[in-house]
Amino acid sequence: MRHGGGPPRAPPPAHREAVEARRPGDVMALAHHYAAAGQTAKAFEHTLRAAEQAFAQLAHDQAAELYGRALELLEDGSDPGARCDTLIALGDASARR
Repeated sequence: MRHGGGPPRAPPPAHREAVEARRPGDVMALAHHYAAAGQTAKAFEHTLRAAEQAFAQLAHDQAAELYGRALELLEDGSDPGARCDTLIALGDASARR
């Protein structure tokens, strides 16, 4: 928790690059760092990949949560196709809980 009362600062670019270099397969860590940096397109992409991985591992509760997070990252009307595909995937994961 930061002292001073302001919103949390985004991790510096060097930190995100270090995460990418050391843990390229850790899509959740990358999604978190991109979201914190305000890079919603990359955060969406990595959150969606994490959801797909969870679904493939039969972790349907986690997949549904991640698909929901991915939807929150999409701006309204920014990509109707991606929104539709993500909603369908969310429905699939939710139905298998």
